[in-house]
Amino acid sequence: MRATNTNKPGGGFGRVRKEVLRMYIITAMYQGSRTTRKAFSDLQAFTIINQLSREGCTEIGMREEDHAKN
Repeated sequence: MRATNTNKPGGGFGRVRKEVLRMYIITAMYQGSRTTRKAFSDLQAFTIINQLSREGCTEIGMREEDHAKN
């Protein structure tokens, strides 16, 4: 966590903000089995999707999750 000074009278620290990281969860079906991959950037996510598609995966889906960086 990164503390930021909000310049309040008295010089104390104000709210503590957490940096939020985006993570993509990619799921696909391959020969009847569900496979899951994680990506930490847009480029990485679309690269993984392209690779899964070329390998013959079907029902490819992606969801985005936010994770706070400690």
